[in-house]
This record gives sequence, C-alpha cells and structure tokens, in this order.
Amino acid sequence: MAKGKTFLDSSAAGAQHLWQAVRRLMDQGYPEQEATRMVHGDNLNKIDMSLMPFDPRFTSSVAGGKPRTRQAQAVLDSIYERELRNMLPVENRSIVDFEGRPFVTSMSDRTAAGGLLTKVNDVEFDNPVNLRGGQDYMRDNEGKVWASARGPVQDIYELSARMKQEFGQDPVFIPWRMAPTGNDFSNMGVDTMVQYALKALPASQLKDLDKIIKTDEKKLVTKTDKKTGRKTEKLVPIGIPDWPSFTSDNLLSFTEKMSGDQRKLLADILDKQAFGNYGKGGGLSVAQARTATTDPYQYTALQGGIQNVGQLDLSRMPQYDPSHPSYPFSLAGDYVGTIREDVPIWGLLDPENIYKQTKAEGFTGYSRPSVGGRTSTPSDEDLRSLQMGARGGVIDENALKWLQSQGIISARPETAIMAGLLGAGAMMAPQDAEAGVLRNVFPAPQRFFDPEDKAFKPFLGQQFEPQAGGRYLQMGDGAPKDITGEYPDYGMLSISPDGKPSFKISDVPADISDARTGRKIKTNLFKRKAGWQWTQAPEGFDPNPAGDFPLISVQDGKQHYYTLATEFPKGVELARYEKSATEPRLRPTRQGVVELGNVVGEISVRGKKHPVYDRATVKSIAPVLPSSGNEAPDLVEERVQGLMSAIAQEQGYVYGDILPIKRSQDPAAREEFPYGFEPAVPNVARGLIEELIRAYELNRAGRTQEAAQSAVGVLL
Repeated sequence: MAKGKTFLDSSAAGAQHLWQAVRRLMDQGYPEQEATRMVHGDNLNKIDMSLMPFDPRFTSSVAGGKPRTRQAQAVLDSIYERELRNMLPVENRSIVDFEGRPFVTSMSDRTAAGGLLTKVNDVEFDNPVNLRGGQDYMRDNEGKVWASARGPVQDIYELSARMKQEFGQDPVFIPWRMAPTGNDFSNMGVDTMVQYALKALPASQLKDLDKIIKTDEKKLVTKTDKKTGRKTEKLVPIGIPDWPSFTSDNLLSFTEKMSGDQRKLLADILDKQAFGNYGKGGGLSVAQARTATTDPYQYTALQGGIQNVGQLDLSRMPQYDPSHPSYPFSLAGDYVGTIREDVPIWGLLDPENIYKQTKAEGFTGYSRPSVGGRTSTPSDEDLRSLQMGARGGVIDENALKWLQSQGIISARPETAIMAGLLGAGAMMAPQDAEAGVLRNVFPAPQRFFDPEDKAFKPFLGQQFEPQAGGRYLQMGDGAPKDITGEYPDYGMLSISPDGKPSFKISDVPADISDARTGRKIKTNLFKRKAGWQWTQAPEGFDPNPAGDFPLISVQDGKQHYYTLATEFPKGVELARYEKSATEPRLRPTRQGVVELGNVVGEISVRGKKHPVYDRATVKSIAPVLPSSGNEAPDLVEERVQGLMSAIAQEQGYVYGDILPIKRSQDPAAREEFPYGFEPAVPNVARGLIEELIRAYELNRAGRTQEAAQSAVGVLL
C-alpha cells in the first residue's frame, strides 16, 4: 500500500472507521482479540502508521489550520510501541438498548488508555508515557467514568443530580469525541515530545531549546469576535520562564504540573524548533505525538461521535484523583458498554429540550445552544457550542427514528413492535398459543391507535378506532381480536431468560363470586430502561441486559414486588385504566392476596434494593358468609393478612415503635435531607390495628368466643 495513498484515503469522509470494523467482526462472531488482529495486522502493542488511515487534521499545527504534508509523511514513517495493561473488556451495546434513559454528555479527547507508550521509531523512552484516556478512561479505571478539571466535573455532577430529580434515576454518561487537535490539552502528547527529545537530541540542541522555552517575552494577540466584529488585544507569553531545563531532576514533576495552555505552548515550540521546520531538526512533530498517544480506533472516527457509555453513581461525590495529571478530578460510576453504531451526539440531543447547567440561570429544562439539533451536517460553530459545558437529554423514540432515517441504526421490525419494544404501555409479546387451551394476549397502548400520535401503528389503526387506555388484543391465526374487559379463569405472565415477555389466558370465563374480596392487585411490565439494574441476576440471566428487558411488577397497595412470573389461578381481569395520567393503562388485575415464591435475584431501583422472586401467585380470598359454626382458622387469618397488606412494612426500612416514622437503611438516603426518614404507621399502632381486625373477623365468622379471648377482646 502506498504511503501517500494511505494518507489521502484517511480523510474523515472516506476512511474506514477502524473501531467500527473491529466491532462489526465481533458482531459476526469473532473474538475481540482476533477481530483486532484482523483489522490491525498485528496486535496494538506495535502500531505501524504506514498501515493506518488517519484524519489529516492530526497534522495541523497547535494553533490549528490546514493539514501539513511534511508532518503527514513523518506520521506515515512512524512506528509506535506500547506496553499494554488489562482494561475492562469491551461490552458491545446498541444505542437502542438505552432508549428511555436520561444522559449527560461532555467533550472527550481521542487519547488512548490502558498502557504505556515505550518507544517511537528507534527511540526507547527512559520514562514511558502513561496512557490514561480519553474515551476508555472508564475501562481503565474501574469504579470511575470520567476525569477532568474541578469545574467541568462539578458541572457534570450538578447537572446529573438535577436530571435525577426530574427523571428519578442516575443518568448515564456519554462523552462525545473532539477533533484530533483536542488531544493537545492533555499531558500525554507533550510528554511524548519531551521524552523523545531527551533521547534523540544532542545536549547542545537541548540547551538551545531551554533558552527558547525559558524566555519571558510576550506577544500581542488580536482576536475578532465573529458575531459582533469587536476586536480585543491581549499580551500572551511566548515561553515558560520557570522551565527547569531538560537536564533537571525535576523535569517530570514540572511537566505534570503545567497548565493546559503551557502544555500547548511547549508542544508548539518543540513542533517548530525540534522537529525541524525552523530549527535543527531531529525532534518529534506534534502530529507524531498526537497519533502516538491516540486510541487507534479513533484515528478516523467521527468528530462529535460517541463511543463509550458509563453509569453515573451520584451517591458518591466527585473526588480529587492526582493519578491523571491533566484531569485531576473524577466522577464515580461504572463502564456499561461501547456503542457499536457510529452515533453522533447531535442525533441524541433534542433541539427543543437540551438540558444544561449555567452559572447565571442554574438548571434549565429548555436551553437551545447554537447546535442546530438533529442535523447530518453540523457546523464547526455548532460543535464548539457543545464545548461550553455539560449537556443532557433523553434517548427517546424521536432520537432513534432520526438515527434510523440516517441509516445509522436499522429499522425495527413489526415483531419488535408487537413485543412492546417501542413503549412503556405495550406489555407482552404474542407467542405461539397452546391451541385450544391458552390464548396469547398483546396489551396495545392507546397511542398505537391514535393517528395523531407519533407512535401510531397503521397495522392496528386500520382495524380499530382510537381508544382511550388502549386495548387487549388476542393474537393468533387471523386478525387481532379486542378482548378488553374479559375475565378468564386463568392467566400467566412470564419473562424468559432472554427477556421475552408472554401473557397467556384461558378461554373459559372465571367464577367471580370471590373476585371482589381482598386488595386490588395490579400487574405490569417494568423495563430496565425505566430505572432498574441487576445487583444479583438470577442464574441463566444476563447481568447487563438490554434496556427493554422487563420484569413483572406486582402492585399490592403501596407495596411493589418484582417477579419473573405471575400466575392468576382463579382468574384475572383484563382491566383498562383509561383515566390514569400515565402508561401503563392496561394492567391485568385481580382482588385477593399475593403469595410470593423464592428469591432468585435482586435489583436496584433508583438506589433502593428489591428482591426478585421466581414467581408470585395472586390468590382469591373467600367471601365472608354468615355461619352458625366455626370457620377454619386459616381462612380468617388469610383475610386478616390481606387487609393488613395495606400497611405492610417494606424491606430496607427500620420502623419506629411509637414514633410514626420509618428510616431507610440505604446509606445514601441517610446522607441527604430528610436523612432517610419518611412517615409510617408505628409498630405499636400496627399491632393494635391487626388485633382489632382479627377480633372483628373472628366475630363475623361466628367465632365469638375466640374473638372475646383475643388480645383486643381481653382489653375491652
């Protein structure tokens, strides 16, 4: 392959995206290491730039401007060697997995992580350059998702905290990629140039460089505001007066403590003087330093594109972390995955609802920066506007539709729609029915039938009129049939290990004589993207599933249980709650009591942990009938416990004996006002209420003697 052709073919528009190429091979079943070798020839501990397409802007000067041919040829002639260290393995994810999730974004340079740069061409460094990232910072630093200066980190944290107040969950963090020159702020590039100079340049040339760097002279710089035309003048340094010298024992500690502006200035001096444009030559160009410290997957990657996703942990405050000299403050969280599609950040940000943090106004839900929203050709000014601070939004259906229109993600098939993948109200997928025994049910939300709604589904709207609350549809051979309001004598909701939901009912009407006794038990799907995470996945289940992976939520009064299956052995009402303010409005319902199965897992819902049961059974409670004799004790007690479920105590709380309060056992909840305290029925009152109910039920059952001998009866 001709070297010149490699460079010319490396334009951002025409180059093959190496990172995408590896991901595509992995999607075809190749292991990550094998896919990497197929794309890069050898592995990434030795990078031959003659085989690597790269964005021409890597060769621009520190001040910017057009690509430079001489620097480009120097890059093509370079070989970089690295000593790699283990990072968290790549988790391939689709942006679709994060539908419904709030997110915060900020700019990211292209620097590599996970190793040491040990050698450039024939020059081996005495002090290898530590590669810290960049996008892969979250893979290289377990328990952290980002690092920057104090101000940007604090802005991201505060914006995330305010978004959590609105959406009820910690946002995910999705950094977007800067231009190739964005690497210049980091210490890695200039450290590479310094280490190279120390080994490659003679002592006399290093002394000459010391004099140039140490000057205290300044130059007058004039800047013109593009919008107003106003000109401003400023004196800026052309050197670093306190530079220690190349031979100083304090050189490494000094370069680590330099400001970002000083690092850029030093890189510019070394690029002009040591590389050879104006000096004696023999040094390293800034183009070589940039590419030597860049993640190879990002040599031609889209500016403004996203790559990694991290889950923020707002229970932990930002921390000072000197391990990254350029970015000494870190944000807590965990790496979640690497997006396989080439998604631009402007495709995720809704131009009508961009969240940002400003010093003057604080948090604003609507704030439109100059970025023009979802456009396939944003201007440089659009992208620069995103550098002014953290931004946030929600990965909603509109964003995914735009990505689909651009060919970035594939269209989702009707089978996925029928599985409820497009909305919170659509609950269960139709599956092959057990002919003559059970029927498959698809609860279709009201928006699927409304031609004015963006989620309208023509294949349903052509057959059914708009209906508030939606419809339960019987699926099978032939056209769907509306069965809303039916009360079959058996129902079963279930979730398979791969996340496929199923709702099956019998074709026999229920005997509802006992269906109006006990608490009203409502069920619906609770998708992962709505705010839960596995803290302990059941055996055979993916611990990090897609965003549309559901659990069954069983609501019993104020109590919620989460299960993999819920059975209605005595019947279930296909109930519609059209007056409900939000979805889901289709919730299979039964009055009775809940019997829980075995705990098989655990989830965290907005910081609070809940057990996950293998199944729940919604049982009926026999109605109270006049009786001349004694009723079986277990039936009375069942009614007592059913009525007491209204004030059942929740797991994870400590209840007051006398004071009407409960306090969360979650340390994070205890740190913030009101310090984990909530109103609740105290233990003494709960015990008294239970005895009153028991005495009442015993008396109604004709067991007057037992009622008189109960705790309340004796008291009276």
